[in-house]
Amino acid sequence: MDRVFYTVVLCIGLCFQSYSQPSLPDFPKNTRILFLLDGSGSMLGKWGRRLRIDVAKDILGDLIDSLRTRQYLELGLRVYGHQFAREAQNCRDSRLEVAFKENNHDMILNRLEAIRPKGTTPLAYSLEKASEDFDLRTGYRNIIIVLTDGIESCAGDPCNISLSLQRKGIF
Repeated sequence: MDRVFYTVVLCIGLCFQSYSQPSLPDFPKNTRILFLLDGSGSMLGKWGRRLRIDVAKDILGDLIDSLRTRQYLELGLRVYGHQFAREAQNCRDSRLEVAFKENNHDMILNRLEAIRPKGTTPLAYSLEKASEDFDLRTGYRNIIIVLTDGIESCAGDPCNISLSLQRKGIF
């Protein structure tokens, strides 16, 4: 039976609404969002009539396009499971494809086009590596948005890593 395709996406609109609401606590003016995309072999599975990876790329592309006019925003892209074949069971298959930078929307969209699913799902390792992608200077709100269809396949604990990231100020 085909697994249901799950896409975890935070509501970006809420992230930016807080700037104009004085009753909320002060948030940093600058925001960094790292998109963490599942490029593992399972993303070649179908979701309806389309490949999961194509659906994920479309969702991510639309989201990136919708953020073009946001000021004080830097985006990045990390992908996992896309460099080595599944048979290699490479649990370190995670790479920062596009580093944080303002106005790099087209760089991310172009890189997305080249991503071809192949390998396994080192989600916890990728989250851990993602913490190194952020410059943890004060004055920035740091967010990771994960797009995936599956669960950890390398014996890691993504929930534990997420809690650790939150303690560092990465949400």
